[in-house]
Amino acid sequence: MFERNIYDSYRLYSEKRFKLDGYECFEAGGVPYILFPKDESASNEADMLTFISFLREAGDVSVPELIQTAQGTNTSLIEGSEMYLCQLPLPNQTRAQPLPIDERGIGEHLASWHHFGRQIQPRVRQQELFGQWGPIWTTRLEQLENWYEELYMQGPRTAVDETFLTTYPYFMGLSENAIQYVTDTTLDGAGSESIEGTLCHRRFSERAWIQLSGNGSMIKPPTAFVFDHPARDLAEWLRGRRSQLSRSTQWSQATDFLEGYQRYQPLSSTSWRLMFARLLYPVHYFELVEDYYRCQIPIDQQKLGQTFLQLVEQEKENEIFLHRFADVRPMPNTPTGFPRVDWL
Repeated sequence: MFERNIYDSYRLYSEKRFKLDGYECFEAGGVPYILFPKDESASNEADMLTFISFLREAGDVSVPELIQTAQGTNTSLIEGSEMYLCQLPLPNQTRAQPLPIDERGIGEHLASWHHFGRQIQPRVRQQELFGQWGPIWTTRLEQLENWYEELYMQGPRTAVDETFLTTYPYFMGLSENAIQYVTDTTLDGAGSESIEGTLCHRRFSERAWIQLSGNGSMIKPPTAFVFDHPARDLAEWLRGRRSQLSRSTQWSQATDFLEGYQRYQPLSSTSWRLMFARLLYPVHYFELVEDYYRCQIPIDQQKLGQTFLQLVEQEKENEIFLHRFADVRPMPNTPTGFPRVDWL
């Protein structure tokens, strides 16, 4: 089925299948290709194509080239899923971009990418995320509030139900503080410094860039690109390491990452405050609750439930991490009077 779909869509003969970081890949005529699911795209297709064009025209060889189908469309149906096909760099290409090997290198490369990515702003059609964290988080919180009230009226049936009912007020408080903090930060910073968007990732981590085997080079999945404030990527990288960073012996990872970033791009007061607001917002809690109650497959729902219970048990690590971040870079009271979150 896979080989037939590839040939029908692209007139390519798949000679060898393999995977890179979970993505389906194949070789045809000695040329490697990679498939990205359309439903993983963090931006609308028009903006994603703009991002790819902008970066490749600028010489960023870490962004793979998108291949159209034989019918001239951007996506194809491969084994029942809509996919984007991109060509991978050949192993002997000398211009391949090396993958940073440590936290400082990741920070430096991310800063240079953000600095250059600001130039794309006039080309972006829909800035769906930039400047919209507060409204987006509020909508998400209202949805969770509705589920909480419905479950409260029905009564809990499982341990997950009971844990959700018990913990929701705490996470609601975190969310409301994060929403207020990002709103005040945006208002306070608007008159004193420019708040600019740039190319970011939906969820940046050390796994956001795919390492290619053989030459230590990398590619950046175009489906991960969004237009947002650079504080998004910084906060999400830190959030992904919060378990390690809650231990004082591991905080040097954060220091190296942020120092690497600031060697190329100094962080403003607004950026620090937006990072804290984003870290304060408990997206890890929201995602698990949403996935659990939307899941229709019992065995998958059971696994999500176990993960949710573990998350709640480990929330103390997140509190320690938030305190440590605020202590390393003290978060000031805003001119509108919003205080640090001392109740954690």
